[in-house]
Amino acid sequence: MSRVLVVEDEPSILRLMVRALTEAGLEVIGAMRVADVRAINPGWRPDALVVDLGLPNGTVADVANMYPGVPSLIISGRMTGPSVRVDLPKPFAMSTLTHRVEQLLGIET
Repeated sequence: MSRVLVVEDEPSILRLMVRALTEAGLEVIGAMRVADVRAINPGWRPDALVVDLGLPNGTVADVANMYPGVPSLIISGRMTGPSVRVDLPKPFAMSTLTHRVEQLLGIET
């Protein structure tokens, strides 16, 4: 079973994303802060990251640096310019999120 780490500071959105990905058959851990990510068991390693660009207490790079080489999907409701990478702009359907994560993981649907 593929593992996904979702980092989103909005609790209701985080719950929706975790539920959608879990229902798709993925093992998912959700975190609201970079500090929560640091508290995850070091023996648990995700196969993919879904990270909100607008974390108030850290950055996408902070999360990605904890899991070098793990592919990431960056989400955001605030696009700040052409130089900013946003893979999935908010709002999005949970089916779109699931499809994009499955693509990232190389899962055929």
